[in-house]
Amino acid sequence: MKKKRNPWLAMGLTLVYPGLGHGYLGEMGVGLLYITIHSFLLLVAMMSLGFLGLPALIFWIYAIVKVLIRADQINKEEVKPEFVSQGSANKSFIFTFLIGLIPFYVFPFQTYFSLYDRLPSEKREVQAYLQRSLEEKYGTSAEVYPVTYSWNAGDMDGTFSAQAKLSEYPMFSFQVTVSGKKSLKAPISDTFVNEFMKYQYGEKYRKKIGSDLEEASFSHSEIWVDGINPRVARMDLKELAKNPESYISIYINTVKFMDLTENNKEQLAQQIWSVVEPLKEEGISAISLNIDVFHPEQNTPSFNRKQSYNKKIANISVSKESHIRSAEDIVPLIEFRAK
Repeated sequence: MKKKRNPWLAMGLTLVYPGLGHGYLGEMGVGLLYITIHSFLLLVAMMSLGFLGLPALIFWIYAIVKVLIRADQINKEEVKPEFVSQGSANKSFIFTFLIGLIPFYVFPFQTYFSLYDRLPSEKREVQAYLQRSLEEKYGTSAEVYPVTYSWNAGDMDGTFSAQAKLSEYPMFSFQVTVSGKKSLKAPISDTFVNEFMKYQYGEKYRKKIGSDLEEASFSHSEIWVDGINPRVARMDLKELAKNPESYISIYINTVKFMDLTENNKEQLAQQIWSVVEPLKEEGISAISLNIDVFHPEQNTPSFNRKQSYNKKIANISVSKESHIRSAEDIVPLIEFRAK
């Protein structure tokens, strides 16, 4: 009696890759045809970054349904497979399976790990490279945590990134990244200086600036203290600790309630300068401000800056590239809202 073929095993093999199930049933020709069709549809899907992936999915579902029907027909002897004898059927499956390994490796496996992700072994190599690069850059031992890989349509090379710590500053971590193209030779980028400034000086300057803003009658203030990450191959940590001000970046977003006119713009500029000048004297040059001016009648407990956006009188926007040196430099930056 001819040995029956297990339809569920045929379906499981088809789930792995369309065509393998037919090879198991002894239909090597159909199996190879399905492998070829599905491989082509997968290639189209991969080349379109998944936008044209529906045909491959539909064909996959079709192959699963088809192999279940064929298994039932063969077991009922309604149709005869290409290879009837047990030995020939086994050879059909082995040959189809070996052929199917090639597109399975190239498309779902290799393409995924070259485009959407990278192999764990490559990630470990990049992790070691990032650690060596950080130690060379900062002259101290570093610890790099497991690496992740990401990409988008605007950066097809992708990026490796990881969190890291330096032994001299274990109290905070920072991000280190490197391009996915020639990742073991490409220069790294990291946010150590950024995180160092936030950790070491963030609270100090937020309190100082907040006090100065309150004294100058500004309100609803938001203050960010950040760091400027220099693109250098080596960084002296001792020099960084001696001269931190040149690496600090400050952004202030606040509100002024004032009956502002062309006649009293200088008064507002002087109040702004009273906040900026002490920072300049300390050596901080990267200072950005955004100030919205509202009429005093808007100063109520229910005031909401976003909801009152259309009621503001003027706006002052000072970028860190403005290099203001006095209150006079601020006056031209006061822009009245068009009525």
